[in-house]
Amino acid sequence: MTFTNGPAPGERGRAARVEGFTLVEVLIVIAIIGLLAGLLLPSLLGAKQQARMAATQSTLQALRGALEQYQSRFGDYPPSSLAVFRMGLPNDTNLGIESATACLSSTIGGRPFIEGFREELFGNVDKDAASNNPMKWFFGDNQLREVLDDWGNPVIYFHFRDYTKPGPVSKYLIRGKSQACFPQKSPAIATYHNPYKFQLWSAGPDGVNQNGNDDDIVGW
Repeated sequence: MTFTNGPAPGERGRAARVEGFTLVEVLIVIAIIGLLAGLLLPSLLGAKQQARMAATQSTLQALRGALEQYQSRFGDYPPSSLAVFRMGLPNDTNLGIESATACLSSTIGGRPFIEGFREELFGNVDKDAASNNPMKWFFGDNQLREVLDDWGNPVIYFHFRDYTKPGPVSKYLIRGKSQACFPQKSPAIATYHNPYKFQLWSAGPDGVNQNGNDDDIVGW
């Protein structure tokens, strides 16, 4: 009887081929994984972008509802600037949405209209603060906050009284750049969108204001 300590020489070669991958096989697997990632990544990024757009549209809808409730309580929509409340404003940036945010967060006459909004939707991209607080907002300081879209940029707001002369309240800081924003007219009715209410929109995914056109997300 003959005893052996392992496979015969020819069998050892076959076992090695079964147990491991050749360099060519490894490179092929890596290439396939890279190809699949290249195909899936745009879809994943696109889905994330769509989710942000949907979330921003929901924010605009919630703002519209809060603005209508404010109008029901006080008889008018928030102005495009807090200057009408004799507040000393430190700059001329984001005035419309700062005013809307301050008014909707006011505790005068009842609970704030904006109380249930997600906390991450409030920001202060131009880093300003008021010298006084006549609105008695529920925030714990005097920062002039804005409601933000899901890209961290301030939502744009105009009261209808400022449609024809928006210059003093047209400046917004979006993606760190000063951008001029202007209310838009509707071709269908040959006058401004929401002619006796307000206009509300986000600069959208690209962070470039188009006054409600292109990829801007509108709330009228």
